[in-house]
Amino acid sequence: MLVEKNVPLQPYNTFHIVAKAFSLVRVTGVDVLDQVLAACDQAKFAQAQPNATHRQQTIAQAQRFIELSAPPQPAVKGASECG
Repeated sequence: MLVEKNVPLQPYNTFHIVAKAFSLVRVTGVDVLDQVLAACDQAKFAQAQPNATHRQQTIAQAQRFIELSAPPQPAVKGASECG
């Protein structure tokens, strides 16, 4: 397994977007890949313990995003405006 830092990703993406990988892991076999993925899962779950406040903040952010990204609704004519 080889870990590289600040690797340009432009040659590897379809749109040739200029980007860099902070850390890029190159594996040499399936057994090494299995070990890397298991370690990533363990790290992810070790960090995934949000408290109630964090969950509420995340929900509030999601609600604001939905409200801001919703398309504008067309005006509905009231009953008095309909002939």
